[in-house]
Amino acid sequence: MEFEFRYDEMMDQYIARFEAGFELFEAWFTDELGRNKELLATVQTNIEQLQSRKALHWQHCGRELLLDLDHESAVLKFNASDDDEALYQNELEVYRGEAQCGLEDFASALIQWKSFVRL
Repeated sequence: MEFEFRYDEMMDQYIARFEAGFELFEAWFTDELGRNKELLATVQTNIEQLQSRKALHWQHCGRELLLDLDHESAVLKFNASDDDEALYQNELEVYRGEAQCGLEDFASALIQWKSFVRL
């Protein structure tokens, strides 16, 4: 999973860009996580719990996306109604309603995001 992070000075916003097929991760990092220290800490704590097998599963329901973690993977899905999902998909030009990556890749991206946005 390839990605890059940018800062848009005009919009005063940190932006994540992920390769094709992972557009929901762009939306989650940019719009759902952003500079939210508490959410970042919560997600990282739960990843540690999953990696150490102290937990089997964890979910976070955001404004528009549901993050679903287990000891192997991170999955993002829309948590909105079908109409909202279609609208959001059109805005993002997303062709699938779900994106998935390995938990290790997701944890690595989180660490890099934390460093990039200086949290």
